Amino acid sequence: MISKKERLEAVIRGEKPDRLPVAFWHHFPVDDQTPEHLSEATLSYQKAYDNDFVKVSPTDEYMIHPFGTKTVWTGDPRGCRIYQERLIKKPEDWKKIRPLDPNEGTLGDYLKTLQYVGKALGNDTPFVATLFGPLNQAKNLAGFDLMVEHLHRYPEYICPALKIMSENTVRFAQAALSTGISGFFYALENINYRYFDDASYDQFGKSYDLEILDVGKSLWLNILHHHGEAILFNLAVDYPVQVVQWHALESGPSLREAKALFKGQQKAILGGLQRKSTLLTGTPADIVSEAKKSVEEVDGSGFILGPGCMLMMNTPRINILTIRSFVNEKNQ
Repeated sequence: MISKKERLEAVIRGEKPDRLPVAFWHHFPVDDQTPEHLSEATLSYQKAYDNDFVKVSPTDEYMIHPFGTKTVWTGDPRGCRIYQERLIKKPEDWKKIRPLDPNEGTLGDYLKTLQYVGKALGNDTPFVATLFGPLNQAKNLAGFDLMVEHLHRYPEYICPALKIMSENTVRFAQAALSTGISGFFYALENINYRYFDDASYDQFGKSYDLEILDVGKSLWLNILHHHGEAILFNLAVDYPVQVVQWHALESGPSLREAKALFKGQQKAILGGLQRKSTLLTGTPADIVSEAKKSVEEVDGSGFILGPGCMLMMNTPRINILTIRSFVNEKNQ
């Protein structure tokens, strides 16, 4: 038997390992408010489903909570908290953004979670830390529409704030290296052609992304998560990551198209299952059928089976277990 790391390294090289690797996760609202509870929930989930790597999923506001964000858990099946009031209401509010100490507040709590999870997993299971780019953080602070308006009308206010948030993220990522992570899960939410073109994203986002990802250059399991529709998929081709995940069955490009774009690169695709339909409301037979089609589309190589994003919290247990049974029986 090969290790989880060896299996993942094989698919990153574009090979077919002993079996198809699998990875999936969801948020843990309420549990994610303390390092102890989040680490316990994460480890319990891994014990139940034995993923080939673990994504440690914090609340999506952990990088901006120190600025004074206010959120509430209302039962969203995605596991996301609702922003009760946006911190940014006018251009001058971006001056509230300040340098943060990665060892304090919610940043420090997440570092502790990574330490707990890393110690418990040991060398047997790779795990990755979640990072949100500066524009993701800005979106949560202001809301998407106001953020985009400020980018174009008031860059003199928002751009200095983006730089500070990028520096905060770099410092946190540097601190996270000591926890034993195998890589970073770098999330780009709704970075798409409905809000940006290539030139405007180069201006407002790409340089920050590359500075942050550079922190993980010594790691072997960096993952780019491209969330939403009409995404700037050229970033997935250009960025220095080993795995790319997006909503491939809900928006383009297809798995086959992406594999062609990655030709000559050591990049694996993570996906192949629809989280809001097949995995949530489908039968085990539906899941096996969709999984087979996705595996065939990429010829079973350079591929990690999973959803295009986190699972819905109410995904039936039997459907999750079906994914595990499929990869074991398929014996890729």
